[in-house]
Amino acid sequence: MSYKTIITVLQSEAHIERALPAAIDLAVRHEAHLIGLHVMPGPLIIPTWGLESVAGLLALAKENA
Repeated sequence: MSYKTIITVLQSEAHIERALPAAIDLAVRHEAHLIGLHVMPGPLIIPTWGLESVAGLLALAKENA
């Protein structure tokens, strides 16, 4: 079986400099498509109901970390 799509994770400039040339070479050698993936964290949504103090907010954030 031959894979025709390669995905490489590109999280930082340093990672891009190391990973991208190798991924491009691999895709060219195998005539595959290359997808670069960069993931960013979503927005932190904090409900305002039920929080009595800053301590409650910090406890909620710690639980969800």
